[in-house]
Amino acid sequence: WFSVYPPGWPLLMAFGLKYHFLDSLNPAIIAAALFFFFLTAKKLYGTSTAWIAALITTLSPFFLFTAAAYFSHPTCFLTMTFFTFGFLKWKESQGVFQKNAWALAAGSALAYGLITRYLTMACFALPFVILHFWPLLRRKRKIQADDIWFAIPVLLSFVLLLYQNKIISGKLFNAPNHFDKRWEKLGFRSDYTVIDGFFYIIARFFYLMDWAPPALIVGYLLSMFLKQQRSPLEKIFRYSFWTLVLGYFFYYSWGGNQFGPRYYYEGFPFLALEAAFQIHHFWTTQGNKKIQKCLVGLLLTFLPSSGYLFYKQGTFFEEASRQRRSLYDFAETSLSRPSIVFIHGFLGDRLVMSEDDAVRNKPSLDEKILYAHDLSEKNKTLMAFYPNRSYYRGFYDRKKNQPVLELI
Repeated sequence: WFSVYPPGWPLLMAFGLKYHFLDSLNPAIIAAALFFFFLTAKKLYGTSTAWIAALITTLSPFFLFTAAAYFSHPTCFLTMTFFTFGFLKWKESQGVFQKNAWALAAGSALAYGLITRYLTMACFALPFVILHFWPLLRRKRKIQADDIWFAIPVLLSFVLLLYQNKIISGKLFNAPNHFDKRWEKLGFRSDYTVIDGFFYIIARFFYLMDWAPPALIVGYLLSMFLKQQRSPLEKIFRYSFWTLVLGYFFYYSWGGNQFGPRYYYEGFPFLALEAAFQIHHFWTTQGNKKIQKCLVGLLLTFLPSSGYLFYKQGTFFEEASRQRRSLYDFAETSLSRPSIVFIHGFLGDRLVMSEDDAVRNKPSLDEKILYAHDLSEKNKTLMAFYPNRSYYRGFYDRKKNQPVLELI
C-alpha cells in the first residue's frame, strides 16, 4: 500500500484519526486559514475590504461544503494564506531578525503547501517568488540571509518529495501518482487537447456560478478589464486566481466534484478579495450616490442568492448522502454476525458513489462488518482468508431506491 498523494494532508489526517478528531480537523484548519486570509487582506487593502472579502468567501457553499469534507484543499489554502501573510510581513520588516524570521515562516508555509498540493501551491506562489528574487537574478542586489532562510524549507520540501518518489517508484523523478497511472502528468495529448483545456475552463466558471452568486463571478471577470494603478505586489494578488486557472489548463482532469470546481477552491477567496477591493474602491473614490446604491444592492443580492444556494445544495446533498450511506446503515442494523459485504456497482441515485470510493474500512480491519470489491470468482480468496464470517453482495437498487443485501 502507498499513497499516490504528497504527504502533507495524509500526515494531518493520520494525526486526526489517531486522536479522534478527524471530522473537526478540516473545519478547524479552514477557520485558521480564514484568520490569516483576513490578516492578509487587512494588511494589503484595509479592514473594510478584508471584512467584505471574508463575507463573500464564507457566503459560498462551494467554500464551506468543501471545507467540511476530507479534501486536502483546506490545508493547502491554510499554507497559502500563511505564506501571503508571512510574505507581506517579510517585505515590511526592517530588523535583521524579523526579516529572517518572517522569511523562514513564509518559506515553511510554501514548503508545506508544496508537499500538500504541489501544482496548486507552485502556481500560486511562483509570482511572489519571482517578484522577490528577480532583482537578485538581474544582479541588482546581492543575496542576503533572509533569502537563504526562505529557501531552506522550500529546498527541504523538494528533497522530501524526491525521497517519496524514490521509495515508492524507485526513481527520483517518477511521482507516486504517475507511477500508479502513467497518464497522470501535465500536458496535452490525443484525449486531452488545447480545445479540451479551454472547454474545461469555461465549464468550470459556469459550474462555479452554480455554487457562488453569478453576479460576483461576472463582476470579477469584468473588473479584469479595468485599468488601475496598482503596485506590483497588488497586481499579483489581483491575478492570483488566474494562476490556478492557468496551471490546471495543462492538467487533463476535469477537477469538478459534488461541491464545485475544486481545482479552483484555493483561488476562490482571492477572487472574492479582488471583488471586495473593487467594491470598496468604487465606493470610496467615485462618491456617486447612484454607484454607492448600486454597490449596496449588489452586496445585498449576495445574501438571498447565497441563502438559496445553501438551501438548494444542502437539500440535494442531504438526500445524496443519505442514499450513499444507506447500504452501510442497512448492513449495520440488519447483520448481527461478523460479515463481509462485497459492494457491487454504484451506490445511491441522486449522486452516485463509485465502487472504488464505496469500499471503506478502518485500517485495523477488525470491524464486525468489512467491505470489499465484488470481484466475482476472486471473492473466494478473501472468503477463505476470513472463514468465520458471513458473506453478502451489497448494491443499490435504483428502481426501488433502496439498498439490497444478498447472502452469498
